[in-house]
Amino acid sequence: MRVLVLQELTAEVALQEQAVGIRDERQANAGRASDDWHIARVNPADAHALAVGLGLKADHPGTEVVLMHLGPADAVHWMREEAARGCDAAVRVWDDELALVGTRAKALVLAAAVRSRGADLVLTGTANAASAGGQLGVLLARHLGVPCVTNASRVACPSRADVEADPAAPALHVTRDLSRGYRERVAMALPAVVTVVPGDDAGELASLPSLLRAQESDIPVWDLATLGVGEDQLRKAGQALRPGDLRPPRPPMRHIAAPDASAPAFNRILQIVAGSVRRRAGRVVQGTDEQIAEEIFDCLVREGWLDHLRSPSGDA
Repeated sequence: MRVLVLQELTAEVALQEQAVGIRDERQANAGRASDDWHIARVNPADAHALAVGLGLKADHPGTEVVLMHLGPADAVHWMREEAARGCDAAVRVWDDELALVGTRAKALVLAAAVRSRGADLVLTGTANAASAGGQLGVLLARHLGVPCVTNASRVACPSRADVEADPAAPALHVTRDLSRGYRERVAMALPAVVTVVPGDDAGELASLPSLLRAQESDIPVWDLATLGVGEDQLRKAGQALRPGDLRPPRPPMRHIAAPDASAPAFNRILQIVAGSVRRRAGRVVQGTDEQIAEEIFDCLVREGWLDHLRSPSGDA
């Protein structure tokens, strides 16, 4: 099994305030931590994701762990330190066009890198400590066409004995942290993407011999041309979503028969009003969260609540 771990850097706000007394300044337009003066560190959730991947490698001999980072050459120092914890290889993805891209464009590029490298399981942190968007793993899974499990605190594979006893058993068991202290256990097949929450073992350091070997290891760099991602694809993926205002649908025109002229005025008014009344029966929708959400969306489309969001050509 090949496990690919995605890591990125974030701002070390607590150390920054204690060491140099710089406030946690954030960009007014995006809410992100400012990159001008922050002290960089590996995102805690991503560090724990690597610990989870190395745990799978320790429990299942033959597992390969590959570290991948999207960032400039300044991040090589941190990549070598993280790779020294037990990774088999490391890959850095970077191009000058990626300097100012958002999460959606990053997911597109990383998906191309994952397909090029090949992976049975992709691990990444649930959210970056600076932006806290929490969308990278989900968008990556969408581009790869594989399932995604979020907020994982523990990831385990069945033992060899369990696989021999039941060959159809799920390849992965994931424990998710839910709200109010609840937890959920999910069984899933591979390939898949799992986002990991920060953990206590995220700060384990590699041994000195491993660090020395990591300093001499070769970390290849893949650019957009290597991955086959064009600038037009990157620009399209980086376009922000523009949700429109919710407006009630315009009622369709209905032809009604002219009221009886000999009837009293009040009865004629009732006949006219009754022609625009349409009785509707409610129904209960049951199923998974995805099925219910899909049914609600289809209902909004059928009833015309989203017609004002269509383009002039009639496309959605």
